[in-house]
Amino acid sequence: MAGLAAVTRLAPDQVRRELRTLHARHDLVLDRQDGDHVVMAHPFASVPLGFSVMGARTLWWGGCAWDSFALPHLLRDEPDVLVATRCPACDTPHAWVVGREEPRRGTRWPISSSP
Repeated sequence: MAGLAAVTRLAPDQVRRELRTLHARHDLVLDRQDGDHVVMAHPFASVPLGFSVMGARTLWWGGCAWDSFALPHLLRDEPDVLVATRCPACDTPHAWVVGREEPRRGTRWPISSSP
């Protein structure tokens, strides 16, 4: 909070109010315990939420697949990134190199007709 107040030159209470406004609008996510720490400012997360995004020299956390796949479009110096995660159902690891040019070709999964 103090760091944001110093950078924005706003009083800490004003920073807190503005962060809560952004949280209410779903522009960012605040910590549930104290509400003073930013957990996610879309598409970046400040804590591991299941998606790691590795550039040439930097590791970021993505909040979800959509956020993670968006990062090369926002990071001027990263034409592509490695997005890694694990399936929450079976724990199988998955990794993709994601770039700006076009969507990656994927495997078509058959749609099951059984319940």
